[in-house]
Amino acid sequence: MANSTQIKCPNCGTSIDVQDILSHQLEDELKKKFNTQLAEEKKKFDKEHETLNKAKEEFEQKKQKENEIFQEKLESKLK
Repeated sequence: MANSTQIKCPNCGTSIDVQDILSHQLEDELKKKFNTQLAEEKKKFDKEHETLNKAKEEFEQKKQKENEIFQEKLESKLK
């Protein structure tokens, strides 16, 4: 079985395991594909995170304005 995956280089006579070469090629291909998908998902996540941060800032600003208005109304009623 081990001999069936081995070939000899016609130039130097070195024995080469074809299965190792194929597994390395497949591993490299899968790594590239995974890294590409990971980069795409990271972009989506970063965009979503930015959107949520903007929404949070807007909410905080509205909250601050409403608190100021409430304070003004409270002070005017107390006077």
